[in-house]
Amino acid sequence: FYPLADIEVALDTLEGLTAALIEHGRYFVLQQGGGPILASGGWSRAVPDYQARYASSGRAPGRTAGEATVRCVYVHPDHERRGFASRIVRWVESDARSHGIHTLRLSSSRTALGLYLSLIH
Repeated sequence: FYPLADIEVALDTLEGLTAALIEHGRYFVLQQGGGPILASGGWSRAVPDYQARYASSGRAPGRTAGEATVRCVYVHPDHERRGFASRIVRWVESDARSHGIHTLRLSSSRTALGLYLSLIH
């Protein structure tokens, strides 16, 4: 697991959650009551900047109309390992499917790889 200081730096500097992603209306948050956000994540048909750079270099696979990208799955460090990320990813999958998406792509940190591998159908 990453130290909290590393997480804070990453949240300030890494590409990810953008106003455009929220405006697409496909971003979900999990809260307890009206309290702080415990977990969040979403999906988008737009190609993320990090994937677009590879596409322009010819190193990324093409994308069809039925494909989208899982974006910005995050769990607050105080609430990890409680199934919140799995719940968010299942919401993302269900919502994307209801909008005609048949393939979801994602990039993962090394700490989240186990989660995503456990969710493969």
